[in-house]
Amino acid sequence: MVVVGAGIVGAATAYELTRLGARVTIVEQDVPAAGATGSSFGWVGRHGRWPGGAADLRDHVLPQWRRLEQEVPGVRVRWSGSLSWPPGHHPVGEPPEADADLLGAAEVRTLEPALRRPPEAAVHVPGDAAVDAGAVTRALVAAAVAGGARLLTGVEARLDVSPGGARVLGVATDRGPIAADHVVVAAGAGTRVLCAAAGVDVPVAASPATLLRFRAPSARAPSGRLRAVLSCPELEVRADGDGSLLVSAADGDPSPAHLDALATATAARIRATLRGTDDLRLEAATVGPRPMPADGAPIVGPAPGVAGLFVVVAHSGVCLAPVLGREVAREVVTGAESALLRRCRFGR
Repeated sequence: MVVVGAGIVGAATAYELTRLGARVTIVEQDVPAAGATGSSFGWVGRHGRWPGGAADLRDHVLPQWRRLEQEVPGVRVRWSGSLSWPPGHHPVGEPPEADADLLGAAEVRTLEPALRRPPEAAVHVPGDAAVDAGAVTRALVAAAVAGGARLLTGVEARLDVSPGGARVLGVATDRGPIAADHVVVAAGAGTRVLCAAAGVDVPVAASPATLLRFRAPSARAPSGRLRAVLSCPELEVRADGDGSLLVSAADGDPSPAHLDALATATAARIRATLRGTDDLRLEAATVGPRPMPADGAPIVGPAPGVAGLFVVVAHSGVCLAPVLGREVAREVVTGAESALLRRCRFGR
């Protein structure tokens, strides 16, 4: 089998395939986690919109992340919880769901002493978590390789189909053809172009987003440590394990001048929000092409009209990677349709 793409979804799928005994080749045009995965904010939870078939996967997100954390060396999850305000701003909606608490200002101050001005009310979801999506992806790829998978990086794949396009034969690369009875395309925003060559339309587009990484040496003091993932109208920020602060910006302009202006404005908002950040400095700014299906729901399943070709693309891939990897691998290896994926198919 061939898995095209070594972002977090492709890596999780390859790992699960090897666990089921499949012989897997991972083909990646760059390096693992080079695309949208490497620019992911890494918020894991049941928050956000869950359109279409995504709703069927929602309750499996946290249990599957806990499973991967136990199974795979290098998969580390920060079970930090999340804090959002005003209450209606939080993606889980208002009133809070059963797994969320509505906190007053005093409770918020106790939970997050780093806040300069605690809000009068906020939604706390203690079960939410955060991951370094790039590190997780590399750990999953390493686990797949340890299980017998072959990894090819810096290789651009093209689908190889039979005359008439009725069956996939493998992939063609600049290092030669790779024959395979099954090809799983997990190429993120590149999925549409890749599959179009085989006559399959995958309605997904790139939605660039920026990840900013800051460091504030004084924030290492207890009073300056950020505990939870914070989401408010001005800012979406979390602490990373190395002491840096990560900020997600729904802004995809990659020009240096724009990134400089965005970083300056974002740093000002962080300083106004968190104690111990007066010496904040930018460490990195990356722009990644998030794959966005046209209707927002995951597209997962056999490609129509091309036997042996399987597609998996979703937003948010970071949240869904463990459950998608497991379900896709089981379906490809056994041929038994996954009940969880029934509403994620082509044509819906």
